Amino acid sequence: MPSTFDGEVVAVLPGNCAASRVEEITYRLWAERRLEPSEMLEFRRSSHSPYTVKTLLHIHGIRVSDAGFIVGHNPVLIARRAERVRRYGASGIQWEEVAPKHLAAICSSQGVADCALVGKEPHRQIKTWESRGSN
Repeated sequence: MPSTFDGEVVAVLPGNCAASRVEEITYRLWAERRLEPSEMLEFRRSSHSPYTVKTLLHIHGIRVSDAGFIVGHNPVLIARRAERVRRYGASGIQWEEVAPKHLAAICSSQGVADCALVGKEPHRQIKTWESRGSN
């Protein structure tokens, strides 16, 4: 669910959206909100932008795309995995952000034996957002 740093929700994507597609959409949404049309054209022609989409989380040095993505610098746009997305109030939504599971395979591949986080339930956080125009 892409949102701005201040929590404004800018999109709700399908749950079956591939991580690479979420990464692409996150950049596009950020660029449309932040860049001038001439900058977008320049970056498209050169296929290079000074702003890249980064993964929110690394576990033992391994990139975990399930955690989400971040792009930009003041303002930033963040995309996170959400579950149980539902209507909230007259014009808002509520959802659960869920951290990715800490897998033993990642720990062992990085030489971390007996990692204390393996097998624990992922952290969950309930979030809400209502449009500014709601009363």
